[in-house]
Amino acid sequence: MVSIRSVLALSLAGLQLVAIAAVILPFYFTSERVLLDHARALVRDVARNTTSHAVGFLAPAEDAADLSQRLARQQVVSSENEDAMERYFFEQLRSHEQFAGIFYGNTEGDFVYVNRDDSVAGADFRVKTIENRPLRRQVELIWRDATYVQRARRSDPEDQYDPRTRPWYAAAVEANGVAWTDPYIFFSSREPGITVATPVRAPGGTLTGVVGIDIEISALSGFLAGLKVGETGGAFIVSDSGDVIAYRDPAKIKTEGEAGETLRFTRIDELDDPLAQAAAGSFRSRGQSGGQTRDQGADQDGGTLPEASETSSSFRFSGETFHAVASALPGTRWPWTVITYVPENDFLGAIKESRRNGYLLALGVAILTGLLGLLIARTITRPIGQLYRQAEDIAAGSLKPMPPLKTRYNELHRTGLAFSRMTDWLRREKDANETLTADLRAASRQLEARVEQRTAELNDANSKLREEAELRAAQAERLQKANEQAELLARELNHRVKNVFAVVAAILSLGARSATSADELAKTTRRRIDALSKAHSVTQGYGAATAVGDLGRLARLVLAPYMREEANQVTISGESARIDSEAATGLGLILHELATNAAKYGALSVPEGKVELSWQVEEAKEPKLTITWRESNGPPPSEPEADKRGFGTQMVEQIVAQYRASYRIDWLKEGLVATLTMPLPKESASHAAA
Repeated sequence: MVSIRSVLALSLAGLQLVAIAAVILPFYFTSERVLLDHARALVRDVARNTTSHAVGFLAPAEDAADLSQRLARQQVVSSENEDAMERYFFEQLRSHEQFAGIFYGNTEGDFVYVNRDDSVAGADFRVKTIENRPLRRQVELIWRDATYVQRARRSDPEDQYDPRTRPWYAAAVEANGVAWTDPYIFFSSREPGITVATPVRAPGGTLTGVVGIDIEISALSGFLAGLKVGETGGAFIVSDSGDVIAYRDPAKIKTEGEAGETLRFTRIDELDDPLAQAAAGSFRSRGQSGGQTRDQGADQDGGTLPEASETSSSFRFSGETFHAVASALPGTRWPWTVITYVPENDFLGAIKESRRNGYLLALGVAILTGLLGLLIARTITRPIGQLYRQAEDIAAGSLKPMPPLKTRYNELHRTGLAFSRMTDWLRREKDANETLTADLRAASRQLEARVEQRTAELNDANSKLREEAELRAAQAERLQKANEQAELLARELNHRVKNVFAVVAAILSLGARSATSADELAKTTRRRIDALSKAHSVTQGYGAATAVGDLGRLARLVLAPYMREEANQVTISGESARIDSEAATGLGLILHELATNAAKYGALSVPEGKVELSWQVEEAKEPKLTITWRESNGPPPSEPEADKRGFGTQMVEQIVAQYRASYRIDWLKEGLVATLTMPLPKESASHAAA
């Protein structure tokens, strides 16, 4: 929430600001746009001028190379007339100051090279000639002055230079026309330069040699040094590989190579000029996109150059905005880019100062208007404050009469009278409400007493219903458990009866194998059925099970029906291990299940079958008993399918879960192997160790 006083003051001041801004801003933005367009046009003009100058600087070399190629082809100048070729090259150097040297190398390795060289006193040029013959090689060096007078001469027998191995020679032959090398630092003059070369062919098309021209491009840096771009702008030239080709300070574009013996061009990211790096980076970050324009310039013959792309960009450096233009040299002969930049304040500084003064004037007027608004608002907010205090008293329950408002505004005076009438009416209504409230409270107390009585009656009835429901639920749960236990016992009884029949059949089969008479078979069968009865008692947890105590005795009781002394089919081995009656019942059931299955399907179903039962006790913080049942020489076992698990398997899994044991069956080709591992009480393990 805000006060009326603040709203009035700020509104008046804001209206004044809006009015002044409506006058100042259109003029500012219009003039700013015009000056920015002028700045961009100036930068583009400088870029085009620099591009035209660079093209005009380099193009004569291509014309001279082409002219030399035609003269050599017509044999006006040739390596066979070295004096004429030397004189012609000398005149070309005198006519074109940007040429550093002109040379010609033929297919036999002969070479004529005229270059600028003042290493000898009084000399301005040096001539190098190589005559390469199978039995004789001669290298001559001649220094001449500007009038072609010889100043010195010597031979250089150690020179092994071969023009046919040089990059410019190979490039011209491969291009079959004019070829330009990448810019590099000349070894002799240590100045930046570039080489143009063109092949010379006989009238029949046979290659006879290559003519080339070395051009020092340091003059481009001199041109940029004298270029004025606004007050503090600048320009530079970079190659497509990022080398700085020309810059206003020529010393900064040369740097030592990795070996420290040769010079190379400084890369833009190595240039000691953060502003130039920022200008180049503004185009790399924009992917050379946006703001592109196309323009044409004049070539060296007075015609028009191919279209050269211009890309505009803006960037921030040291808190100041700059505008830049990147202009590529036309064609593909020189893949260089001229980047020109100028600060925005060179053109908008005065108008920005004028805008600041306008803002200060608007601020002053707004402050005066705000003070006037505060005085007007004071005469309005005082009576409104009195109305607010009366409203607060009413909200707090105080309905005292309101004094008359002191104001000159008719609307506020009538509002004060309305507040007085409202206060009188509220006082009357308050008295009536208090009487009605007292009556309602008495009736409410009577209703609460009746509700409490009825609630107590309902709670008593609900308690009786809840007890009866809980009793019925407990009875239903016991009945369900009894049904489940009966079903389990029926299934186990069925499984036991089937197993008994199968085991009796196996006992008769085992006795018949070794009995010599019916009496002997009957005695053997009775003895084994009696053992089977004892084993059954053990597995049911009564009778002999309560007196077993030892795992070895339990195993012999359970497996006695299947043991024949003469056949030695069952072998039992293991250390003494004490077990309680509950564990004896579980282990007896598992051993009985394994023996029954072996008699029906496994090793005990054939005379040559063998069963080895062994166990061992592992002494540890929690002792463990490991029992191994291993069958051999019986029918090959086959693992039953997952959906055909019988009652015996389910019973074994329940026993294993009850005793926190682990149980694994391996269906090996040699016979079934079952492994049971279960924890033992510490006293049982101690007894086994003893």
